[in-house]
Formats: sequence, structure tokens, C-alpha cells
Amino acid sequence: MVAALAATTSAQAADWSGAYVGAGLSLNNGTAYDASFGNGPVDIDGAEALLFTGYNWQFNRLIYSGEFWLGLGGPSGDDGDFLRPVTQESSYGVKARLGYDMDRFMPFVSLGYANLSYSADHDGGGSNIANDSFGATTLGVGADYALSRNTILRIEAEHLNIEGTAFDFGGGDLHGTEFSRNRLNLSVAWKF
Repeated sequence: MVAALAATTSAQAADWSGAYVGAGLSLNNGTAYDASFGNGPVDIDGAEALLFTGYNWQFNRLIYSGEFWLGLGGPSGDDGDFLRPVTQESSYGVKARLGYDMDRFMPFVSLGYANLSYSADHDGGGSNIANDSFGATTLGVGADYALSRNTILRIEAEHLNIEGTAFDFGGGDLHGTEFSRNRLNLSVAWKF
């Protein structure tokens, strides 16, 4: 009887295995803080276009995924002091996902690392701009939903734990900057 139940459970598992590519939109909400000279955190919000590719390995109902993603655009905000504005130009990263097959629905958790490229305008005039890249650990929870055998919708909430660094505006004018950020990713993927 146990063998029959195990066989039934295995037979009911959907097939999530294989390579996939996708595109989507990331809605970002967070803060930037010029810890050296600013007057407090400023909201940085905005949308980011996402492209991603990955591979799912399935073992009965557990799904393991490795994924690479690329982001274009992103959040921006102006603190009225020396980040006028601060803007994310691009980003990229890798993540591992662990999911559970529930037929057409696959909830998952994710853990990854990202590189975020930002620019900051010192005075708002466009003549003194600093560029820097920041590393970030990403933690996420989400779900994939199979519309068909090859078309998958995804929603994922992520927190980015961004490492602090400094914008160098030249002449020793360093502005230590701290970031906090969350994002909601809405995307569609094609599995092949």
C-alpha cells in the first residue's frame, strides 16, 4: 500500500524540469541615505525591466533552480542635498530557488547575490556625477503558476540587503551611502 501511495504521489507531480527564459517588471521601494552629509533617508522608488534565464531540476515534488537575471533601469530619488538624484542604472545577479510542486502551482524561496550600478548627481546640475556598484544579498519568496506546459507566470517579493559604500565626487569628496530596498517582481517565463 505504501508503494502504491508513493507511486501515485510521483505520478501526480507536474513536470517543472528544464531550461527557461523570461521577462518581467520589478516594482521597487526603498531608501538611500547619504550618511556623510545628508539630512536623512530619501525614498527611492521606480520600475525596472527584468530578463532572466535558468534551469529547474526536479526530484519528485522538490524543485531546485539556478538562475541568472539582468535588470535595466530602476529606482531613483532626490534627497535635496547631495544625491540629486541617486539612480540605479542597471543590475544583474544570480539566485538559487527551492520550490515545491503543487501541480500547476509552485511556491518557492530564493537566495542570491546581486550587483547594482548606481549614479549620483552631487548638485543636480549634471556636471559632478559619481558612479559606483554595490553588492547585495537577495532573499525572496514567491510562486510560479503554469498556464500551460511551457508558459509560466511568476510573482516574487524580494528584500535586497545592500552593502554600504561611498560615492566619490572627486577631490576627496566621499559620501558614504546606505541603501534599503524591497521589490515585487511580476514576470512570465517560457520553459523548453
